[in-house]
Amino acid sequence: MKNKIFLDKKNRQEYKKNFLKRFCEKILKENVFFVKKIKLQKSKGSKSRIRNLCIRTGRSRGVARFCQLSRTLLRKYISEGKIMGFSKRSW
Repeated sequence: MKNKIFLDKKNRQEYKKNFLKRFCEKILKENVFFVKKIKLQKSKGSKSRIRNLCIRTGRSRGVARFCQLSRTLLRKYISEGKIMGFSKRSW
């Protein structure tokens, strides 16, 4: 499980590192006036390789995007008061 979390973290760092370079290459490739052909680099840092995993458990289902925690951990932390701005709702 820790290996899965480590690989996801590494992929996210690679994506952040290469984002600006890939963005510029994409714009230059689409530009009609730019004669030289550019081949987009393919690396481990592509956006499609990033998975939405919980940063604590590595769980892939039921992950809140704003804090990258699974729903079970999110519920636990909210009830303990570790995450501010949430209140218990009942209907």
